[in-house]
Amino acid sequence: MWNVFLRHFARYQETDAEPVALLVVIARRKIADWYVVRSRGPDPPATTISTNN
Repeated sequence: MWNVFLRHFARYQETDAEPVALLVVIARRKIADWYVVRSRGPDPPATTISTNN
């Protein structure tokens, strides 16, 4: 998360908004992404290929 913050901070400084607001937006998006991934359910088990005939 910090790398995203630092990457966009220079551009964000040009606005009058508080830097904390940028962190809140990033955190909110990360949490939303986590819920999307979690709602998809577990990954199906990987299939194994047997070489024994």
